[in-house]
Amino acid sequence: MKKIMLNTLTSLLSLGAFGYAGSYTEVHSWATIVNGNGSGSHFAAISDGANTYHLLTLNSKPAITKVDAFGNATTLVSPSQWQTASGLTGITSFYNLGLEGDNLLFAESSSDNVWSVNINSGAITTWATKSAISSYLNIDMSSVALLANATSYNGDYYFYEGNSDSILKVNSSGILSNYLTQAQLDELSDAGSLSGGLAFDSQGNIIWGDATNDSLYSWNNISQVSEQVLSASQIAAVTGSSKAAFGDILQGIDGLVYFYETVSDNILSYDPSAPASTLNIVLSEADLLAGPAASDSVYSLAWYNDNLAFNVNGTKGFYVVPEPATVIILAGGSMLSLARRKRA
Repeated sequence: MKKIMLNTLTSLLSLGAFGYAGSYTEVHSWATIVNGNGSGSHFAAISDGANTYHLLTLNSKPAITKVDAFGNATTLVSPSQWQTASGLTGITSFYNLGLEGDNLLFAESSSDNVWSVNINSGAITTWATKSAISSYLNIDMSSVALLANATSYNGDYYFYEGNSDSILKVNSSGILSNYLTQAQLDELSDAGSLSGGLAFDSQGNIIWGDATNDSLYSWNNISQVSEQVLSASQIAAVTGSSKAAFGDILQGIDGLVYFYETVSDNILSYDPSAPASTLNIVLSEADLLAGPAASDSVYSLAWYNDNLAFNVNGTKGFYVVPEPATVIILAGGSMLSLARRKRA
């Protein structure tokens, strides 16, 4: 019996050593997430550790729902509530959900507002309006363009504005400020070609992808230094693609930075202390297609219950990538149960 247990555990440890993260599981189904609102696509998701929050749209049925740790869903914002608050029949916002305190934040491209939804009451407010942004930048309101490049960090929300080609910061009082100007973004990359989401790493550097140079860059606001984090060739050496482009980017609680690369359709990770040498495929396109989502169209990356999680476009659920240790612990429990039954 001991030999069987040892061999089984050795096999599981071997799987973990070679990256058991090629698999993932569904945490919440689409039926749970949509909660009867009639929406037609899962545009974005975020988690506070146990609860998950979901931005849904299409079919003129935009909604925001919350699912707790027990799988119970509630509607924070119904289609009619969103339409009343915004005047819109959709929510155009992909992977830029932020969560600061009780505020669920997102930049919305049709209204060009930064919206806030209270995660307890569902109350809808704005942190930054199109009018306020145009006034701050001294540009015509019709020129304001908020895209999908945004994130929250340390109580503030950071978003890319496409007319000024700059990254702005706004706080809960609605005070706007420049975080990265066009000139600063142009120092290494092309400010007009930001690709995918924004994220802050564990060292306080903001990270963005560049669609012209196919590279990841970072900026440290204290040292005022920008640098190339990963070049196109370094990414290609791992993915095998001839070029790179970027979806969402996430700083994991485990210290790693995760990003979705949209040419190879891989989710990758790296350690910010040594990006090139630690760059690794977490889930390949084949893994994504073979799993329960049956899709490689990853939108948001999130951190759920100490694991990497994500959603994909369409009427799809919310998924988690279990760590090898989790599988081993579960298997270990099963083996102990088996041993007890043998002794009995």
